[in-house]
Amino acid sequence: MRRATVPSAVTAGIVLVWITALAAGNTTASGAPPPAAGTQQAFLTLYGWWDNTPPGGDIAYPQLHKTAGGTGTYADPITFATYTGEVKPGGRIFVPRVGKYFIMEDGCDECKADWTGKGPDGGPGLWHFDMWEGGQGGNPISAIECEDALTDYNADNTPHLEPVVVDPPADEAVNTEPIFDSGSGRCFGGAKPVITVGQYKNNATGLCLDDPGDKTTAGWTLAMAACDGSPEQQFTFDGTFLSIHAVANQQGAVCADAKSGPIVFKTCTGGPTQQWSANTNLTISDIQTGKKCFTVSGTSVTAGSCAGAAAQWTFPTATTPPPTSTTPTTTTTSPPGGTSYEAESAALAGGATVASCQQCSGGKKVSGVGRGGTVTFTGVGEPAAGDYPMTVFYLSGSAARSAVVTVNGVARTVEFPQTNGSSVGSVTVTVPLNAGTGNAVSFANPTAASPSLDRIVV
Repeated sequence: MRRATVPSAVTAGIVLVWITALAAGNTTASGAPPPAAGTQQAFLTLYGWWDNTPPGGDIAYPQLHKTAGGTGTYADPITFATYTGEVKPGGRIFVPRVGKYFIMEDGCDECKADWTGKGPDGGPGLWHFDMWEGGQGGNPISAIECEDALTDYNADNTPHLEPVVVDPPADEAVNTEPIFDSGSGRCFGGAKPVITVGQYKNNATGLCLDDPGDKTTAGWTLAMAACDGSPEQQFTFDGTFLSIHAVANQQGAVCADAKSGPIVFKTCTGGPTQQWSANTNLTISDIQTGKKCFTVSGTSVTAGSCAGAAAQWTFPTATTPPPTSTTPTTTTTSPPGGTSYEAESAALAGGATVASCQQCSGGKKVSGVGRGGTVTFTGVGEPAAGDYPMTVFYLSGSAARSAVVTVNGVARTVEFPQTNGSSVGSVTVTVPLNAGTGNAVSFANPTAASPSLDRIVV
């Protein structure tokens, strides 16, 4: 997700809500329409304790609260941030999707820019509301992932608009479920973030982000190398945290970390130097200041200038959320090396066939996947229910392709970057597995060809 950042120490930290302008021609001297009450179509996003700038509950315009907070009732609305020219401190809104009232108690530089001129998301006259999620005392990664999960984008990555009531009546129906439960880590409605896995290619050099030596422990410095689709170039992004070989919330996961200078992968903590935004202008910027971006000089990657093609990237996109389990699970790491399941030993249907492959494990691959061809791995076993990393070894020499990966009936779309010629590439995703050997993992694509499969390792 794209996060807008706020440099001021007292303004809300990261994400914004914009509402389309009212009737054209009815504008203020700044070019923005005057504020008005009523139901508007809005794009809703959130910020919280862990990604506020600075982290914490400081607010610029205390009204009912000395620090950001609230329960969401009319009497105790939750803090939100905006420009004072849009809603004065103390003004209220009501958000039907979460069933809660919010009160203006914090400032937002981007809101002002988009209201008074051509700001980061447009304008003049775009209404922005940056809503408080909370998160104090909870897991910072889970809290920020909840913000990502509740930010709704259309399939083309444009903001999804939904109704918000400005200056609402006091009798709206209130939902008492918290936006984020710090104790349990549950996100409102059980929402989960969209997760992408793939290569990050620099637009100036044509090289890709690389984990030199394919390390799995903390302390290594991010580098650049020729794009080859290898496991050391398959990075995972959940909307804020860039990791490799595992999602940020998994035990032992390592995340991109930098305040300035070289980007080092350290144990994922959810801290401010690990929070990044993949933006629509193709930059990857730090959330706390918005002024430091992934940029390239030769084979080095640093947190530096956001200007020019050296700071622009082609990165994976996804339009479907990661799979979720219907039963409680714990995050679990795979045994060293994992268990390998050969594609040629899986159940094949609809035109999927076994073919020779000198580069593949076992000397064989399965082609004809997609457009009716399916591959189903059965008997996938783990000792305990949990979320496990699954590495898919594949071939896709002619183009990047995708597949619908279904695990125990829960489907997600996975993107597979183009591989070099007949070489084998890999993509690692996280899948929810039940205890025992009754798990099934299938690959399909109803409308297009998917990559040929070598094996999976779980």
